[in-house]
Amino acid sequence: DRTVRLWDLEGNAIGGPFQGHESFVMSVAFSPYGQTIVSGSSDRTVRLWDLEGNAIGGPFQGHEDAVRSVAFSPYGQTIVSGSDDRTVRLWDLEGNAIGSPFQGHEDAVRSVAFSPDGQTIVSGSDDRTVRLWDLEGNTIGGPFQGHESFVMSVAFSPDGQTIVSGGYDRTVRLWRGGTWRDWLTLCCNRFRYHPLFKNADREPFISACKVCEAYVWSKEE
Repeated sequence: DRTVRLWDLEGNAIGGPFQGHESFVMSVAFSPYGQTIVSGSSDRTVRLWDLEGNAIGGPFQGHEDAVRSVAFSPYGQTIVSGSDDRTVRLWDLEGNAIGSPFQGHEDAVRSVAFSPDGQTIVSGSDDRTVRLWDLEGNTIGGPFQGHESFVMSVAFSPDGQTIVSGGYDRTVRLWRGGTWRDWLTLCCNRFRYHPLFKNADREPFISACKVCEAYVWSKEE
């Protein structure tokens, strides 16, 4: 109905509806400190609101199609949005686009989320993939492939090391996040007591042990 509403836990409306969008409201989120609300709409805009339903500034304009998903960064200073125009965008709180749109998805972006440290963004798309991005819009690694239909929702785990996605294919999937060092630590620790590595006598195993000793095991010890 083109509005945003606040409710108490008994289902009572708090104040009147927030009016300003010109088409469906597709996504809403609270700021981390609960004083501001962001919304994304089929009218191609993102809007900010105070808790009384007053628009804060004008609509954020830049997307060329419906805005499917919005989210605040962990510190509330940045907003991310995903759109049917196949892009992800970052915004400051005045509605200024930060950098260029993130391009890489081949179909509508259904869902976006910030990592807990605010340094990484995850997106899910109708192109059946999940993608990771840095704050400059560079993709981190390749697309996560496995869903057989649209990826409808994505989220980070609290420690930022795992991503969950839900798909139109009726499945939920988990994906390992983290940096190359996180992956290296995981692999090295799995290999640590394996007989092939404990008594390494072939060059591939000896080389692998040297890497683990240089970057992981030496730090632990």
